Amino acid sequence: MKSSILRVTLFCFVAVIFAAAIGYGSVQLYSQLQSGKVNADTCHNKGTNHLVVIKNGTLSPTHVDGHLCDTLTVTNTDDVLRYMAFGRHDEHVAYDGVTEKTVSKDQSFTITMNQAGNFKFHDHLHDEVAGTFTVE
Repeated sequence: MKSSILRVTLFCFVAVIFAAAIGYGSVQLYSQLQSGKVNADTCHNKGTNHLVVIKNGTLSPTHVDGHLCDTLTVTNTDDVLRYMAFGRHDEHVAYDGVTEKTVSKDQSFTITMNQAGNFKFHDHLHDEVAGTFTVE
């Protein structure tokens, strides 16, 4: 009799701890979503990968619409070294921890779309190579 009461008590204790952990995690994720920024660690399951290719001095596509936890991959197929940056030209800002990234021919880099809003990126050395992305 005592052991069954102990098992029920232990089960209830574990269930309460588990429910509290789930609730706390949900509140933290909701708070991050409300602030418009999700930590990349929160994106355990990556969404869609959006591919942007630099070819013949142009981006294709020039705009990407994505969702939180999607990824954006920029690939350079030109013989020109690209110095990709986020934000406006000469006013670079970090996105997913990346402010600028050097990309040689046939190289790419990927960021996680972890902040909602409208964003710009460009080749700092050839600022006509520019694009935008929106994260909902």
